[in-house]
Amino acid sequence: MSALFNTAMAVESSELRLDTLATKVVSDDMMALLFEKRPARKSLLAALHVALSLVEEHIRLRRTKVLMASGPSGEAVDRSLIHVIRSCLINRELVDTLLFGASVYYRQGEVFTHVISSLDMDVLLRLLQAKSPGQAAFTTAWQAIWVQAFLKVCQEDQLDLGLISTLLEAGAPVEHSAGTCFLHAASTFQLPLLKMLGSKVVDETLFSSAFSSAVDRSEEEGTEPHHIPTLQYLLRNGAKSRVVFETVHAAAAPCKLPALQMLAETTGVDETLFTFVFDQVIRREDVWHTTDHVRVVELLPEHGATGEPVAALLLMASTATLKDDAPSLPVDVLLGGKRERQLQGRRSRPDGGGV
Repeated sequence: MSALFNTAMAVESSELRLDTLATKVVSDDMMALLFEKRPARKSLLAALHVALSLVEEHIRLRRTKVLMASGPSGEAVDRSLIHVIRSCLINRELVDTLLFGASVYYRQGEVFTHVISSLDMDVLLRLLQAKSPGQAAFTTAWQAIWVQAFLKVCQEDQLDLGLISTLLEAGAPVEHSAGTCFLHAASTFQLPLLKMLGSKVVDETLFSSAFSSAVDRSEEEGTEPHHIPTLQYLLRNGAKSRVVFETVHAAAAPCKLPALQMLAETTGVDETLFTFVFDQVIRREDVWHTTDHVRVVELLPEHGATGEPVAALLLMASTATLKDDAPSLPVDVLLGGKRERQLQGRRSRPDGGGV
């Protein structure tokens, strides 16, 4: 051993670059001894890169393990991991060797994220399984990596809900980066996935954001029947903020019947929302006599629109000049069954009281 140590010291004191020690020229024992005595970060990083570039897979893996045993810095390991992935030198044991020595890679996080997003699913899953978000080193940079990785899992053509559930139980950060995965599930109307992710969402504002995204996508594609359950789920589970009112207002002003029909069919929606919508609808005199407008007018009182807006519409209906080809405004429906019964009762009073 002393002879080996002396040889190592002689090599170290020469002008030879230490990264050459990672090639086949130097024995594993000598390389391990040299890096034990001189764990210079730059030298070790260079040596790792050379080792990872070796053609022979078994030598590449063996030399990497020797270098990893010398305790390289987290930065060196992270750079090497990127090098391995970019070079398509994907070997499960090699990736594992690097991953379990990796720390948070914060200086080139965007590069790392880009690399992660381009990985094959097999390698991606190994990354997810190897670096649990519950570990102490799980910080913002690794969180971003998990979001990219988890998003890719959620975007697969054939969703593996069992795998997604496992990752969620492991602590996948659904709410990080404004709930990227949650918003994706909402805007693509994948209700089973949305419910699974929604069970982990604490911030209710995400439901409002997701509702807005889903409505926008529905408007782009044209409202389809399979869109409705997703929108209703979001409404029932917290999408009741200003975003929802703005979205509803946008639908009410031009009397977009599908969107309002969806609202009307959703149980658990605050009734004041319908009164708000109704108020917006009756102010659109320019579309008063269109078929959709009348259908919206018929729809809303049945689902909770009450008070002054309804009375205002009745007044407008009594004074409006209808076009010859316009549908009649359904005053009896506007009043609603309960209000109509009240009025009938007042008309039939002995004192002859009326409206």
